[in-house]
Amino acid sequence: MTIVSLALVLSSLVGVLPADPSSFDAVDAYVEEHRKEHDVPGVAYAVVQHGEVVLQGATGTDGDGSPITPETPFLIGSVAKTFTALTVMQLAEAGELDLDEPVQRSLPWFQLADDDASARITPRHLLTHTSGISESAGLQVADRFDNEADAIERAVRDLQDVTPIDDPGASYEYSSANYLVLGAVVESVSGTTFEEHLTGSVLEPLRMQHAAVSDADPLPPGHRLAFGRAWEFDPGYDASGLPYGYLGASLDDLTHLVEAELDEGRYAGAQALDPTAVRLTQEPREQVEEDAYRYGWRESEVDGLRTLWHSGATPGYFATVLLVPDEDLGVVVLQNAYSPSRDAQLNEAAANVLRILRDEPPREVGADPVLALAPWVLVATAAAVLSGAGASALRARRRGVARRRSLAWVGGSACLGVLAALLPRALGADWARARLWTPDVAIGIGTLVVACALAVACHGVLVARATLQERRSTG
Repeated sequence: MTIVSLALVLSSLVGVLPADPSSFDAVDAYVEEHRKEHDVPGVAYAVVQHGEVVLQGATGTDGDGSPITPETPFLIGSVAKTFTALTVMQLAEAGELDLDEPVQRSLPWFQLADDDASARITPRHLLTHTSGISESAGLQVADRFDNEADAIERAVRDLQDVTPIDDPGASYEYSSANYLVLGAVVESVSGTTFEEHLTGSVLEPLRMQHAAVSDADPLPPGHRLAFGRAWEFDPGYDASGLPYGYLGASLDDLTHLVEAELDEGRYAGAQALDPTAVRLTQEPREQVEEDAYRYGWRESEVDGLRTLWHSGATPGYFATVLLVPDEDLGVVVLQNAYSPSRDAQLNEAAANVLRILRDEPPREVGADPVLALAPWVLVATAAAVLSGAGASALRARRRGVARRRSLAWVGGSACLGVLAALLPRALGADWARARLWTPDVAIGIGTLVVACALAVACHGVLVARATLQERRSTG
């Protein structure tokens, strides 16, 4: 385990950071325990306060087997939305974009299935997830792994058949499609690709030297958590997903972002980002359910502390950035493994680092019980179907064909197989997305479908044989 704890004058650390440096050791120990408990091969983490990295660590290995370091790039998932929001707000502050003008002013070709809604959606609606575009619509255009020119525009054009779930501005629903459209807006307004504009306006000013913004940038494989262990996985890069999730960054890179966010856009003594743009992204907004969503940040309380945060996942990676503006404090935790069943557990790591710094115990959260148990239940059900169908068929051969019983096996197995095949759709996904994000569930479904097909075939033969025998005896 490689740990670097910077020796700063503890008397300069005010607010939530402790006077006892043993709390830094406790953070190091917690992260290593978390990594092992949740089968994460590699973790990088940092604490920033008053413009300084006061604690930084890296443990484990990347998908190539190399030790994790503060320079190792990770895909940061929806934390990328924070960067997209910064690019949009800086364009707005420069007078190049009006947040309250329809998106069609910048993208005349932008179209949903509802013409009226299409004409009324604004960048502000997109920034705050109040456009009326649903979460499921975002999933439909995500994870395309399209790295050809105009990939973002192609993905946005594929929203033309999406029917909004509400009027623009009427309600909140988180959807990556909102930030996908913002990526196309940035391209239109800036006259260049989103990759180039993001690099020039945010990444380079923040000296993010290890950022990955295209399939040409080095990025080690991540890991998918399935059947209780981590499996190396490298689906490739997705340029069409850069505005909402496919941005790579190292721990060092993200500490630069945190420093700028906590100091009105200043980094390393220079004004790296527009101060008004940074301030506007952090201003409190109307409460939405449990959390408020502003421009690229969520707001919630961690044990009474107001925090701004965003987490994000891609198949193989998970990232969390957490800010405590009132304490001039930030926490970054990067993990190179992911499963939707472990989402809450992986996400809680950053908050637990904050709790330990406040000399409070970390909070334990459980895995999603449905997603965690589903693969095992599906495989066990498949085994039960195969063993039951086989035993029934053997009895039928010894004692004579029971046509009615075999018909029941055919009907029941067929129905169960169809239901299993439709399970991803019932959960709001499709078969390809299930294979990408939950391979263990996909394997379980596939195993059950095959088992049911074999049961149908086996007892179908018996039914055919019984029918033939009946015809002969009556003929």
